[in-house]
Amino acid sequence: MKTKKIIAIDLGNDQIKIKTGMAKKNEYIFPTALLAVADTNTVSLFSQGEDYPVFKTEVNDFEENYFGPQLRDIGYEENWSRSIGYGLRRYKTENFQAMLSYALGLSFMDEGAGTYEVNIVTGLPTTDAGDPRLTDDTESKRCIINYLKEEQSIIINDKTYIIKVGEVQVLPQYFGLLVDRAFNKDLTIADEDIINKKNAVLDLGGGTTLGDVAIGLSIKGGQQFNIDSGVSDVISGIGNAIAQEHGININSNNVIMDMIKSRSEEAGYEYSPGNANYVYDVTPQIKEGRKQYTRKIKNLIQSKILHPEELSNIIIGGGGANLIYMEDIEKEYPEAVLADESELANVRGYYKFGLIKEFGE
Repeated sequence: MKTKKIIAIDLGNDQIKIKTGMAKKNEYIFPTALLAVADTNTVSLFSQGEDYPVFKTEVNDFEENYFGPQLRDIGYEENWSRSIGYGLRRYKTENFQAMLSYALGLSFMDEGAGTYEVNIVTGLPTTDAGDPRLTDDTESKRCIINYLKEEQSIIINDKTYIIKVGEVQVLPQYFGLLVDRAFNKDLTIADEDIINKKNAVLDLGGGTTLGDVAIGLSIKGGQQFNIDSGVSDVISGIGNAIAQEHGININSNNVIMDMIKSRSEEAGYEYSPGNANYVYDVTPQIKEGRKQYTRKIKNLIQSKILHPEELSNIIIGGGGANLIYMEDIEKEYPEAVLADESELANVRGYYKFGLIKEFGE
């Protein structure tokens, strides 16, 4: 009988996604950032800071940090520490490794302090992931596996969580999106074309744009094309355009992204810096940013996918899928489809992969 819990982690440049079970309640998505408690120096008689979990672990000398879904509520975004970067240099950073440990601890907060055994499924860009049948064929993979295989001790609100990691499966990032689309929640086949035919995957991430062409669910031999820019660059451009037009600085990419995700263009996008007497219509700047981004993605498809007629699907996922005008791409590429809940598609696929391979529960 298998007793190890499966934890699927997608630690992107912009958002962390975690999945620990098939139910929606077992999914987490929040900014890839941590905030030193010492950098939240506003003192109030009505402070609610004690309600937010404080994380500590050895890799950063047990510095006290806020981490997780509550970061948006806490604020202080100008003081957030991130792990934006590429390749081995990113995976070796203290912030990246601390957030990996924190993510494991967060996965067990509802169950309380104690000792837990887990197997982990995660993903990296194809060039970093290498051959998923091997554990040491790339430096990036070795770095992550070696770190995770150490016994993890995470302190959350002065309670200790010991995480013993058994196996670590590192997949090419696109593979998670394919598996999620290929299989239903009960692991029955949802789309045989994903399993048997050639498909392209575009993962529009926060710091990267990753493209892969795969034959079925094969793990080798596909075409790859990557760009070291992503959603963060698009949102920053929109913020700059708003500053030029209105003379205001929105010092949070999350604020702009939340506007786009929670409102419609038909209703328009309005921003208030806090005083209700000052409301700015930022619809033109957001529309132009989305239009430019859509054109960039369409140009990428045109330059890299020279024979779309050979593909069953061009699957578009990642957080950037919330920004593009999908109908514009579909006009020229009827094969293009949007991944369901695109930001979570990869991590859901990682989790399903773990279950299919009998990797844990």
